[in-house]
Amino acid sequence: MRMKWIASLLLALLAAGGIYQINELYKGFQGKQGYQKQLEKQLADLREQERQLTREAERIQAWNTLWEDVQKARVEPSNWFSNHVDIQRNLSWPELEQLLVFLSNGDPQTTGYWFKPEHFAIRRDANVAGPAPATRAKGAKAPAPAATPVGAGEQHFGVTVQGEFLIPKLGGL
Repeated sequence: MRMKWIASLLLALLAAGGIYQINELYKGFQGKQGYQKQLEKQLADLREQERQLTREAERIQAWNTLWEDVQKARVEPSNWFSNHVDIQRNLSWPELEQLLVFLSNGDPQTTGYWFKPEHFAIRRDANVAGPAPATRAKGAKAPAPAATPVGAGEQHFGVTVQGEFLIPKLGGL
């Protein structure tokens, strides 16, 4: 009978030890899961930093390329003539169109200059004399507005242009 008690006691100790070991393994597993989540978050943060640094490196490369182009072109104020303009005129549509093409350096026949605007404004002015305001007696109905025929007058545009034309010196470039 003693053997049975010893065997039962050993089995109980083995079962208790097994339960203890399973509990410790589960705690370790939970700890490792928390650590894994922390590492995954750190990895995601590092990948985002890598993307930001890559974008920053691309911007820096673009600026370096631009700087190299500026140095190749020898863009220095001493290599340019500067002509200040201040225009305030009323222009017709064809004249305005011609001025806009000229200022935008859009005419392939006239190249070699750049316009640096400081102020640019356009307002539309109708060069059409409208009907004089009618006076009416008290209590009389207002007359119907007179229709202004389309194209009755040429439209003009008030243009204000201030800026500088930059023209490269022939020997400077």
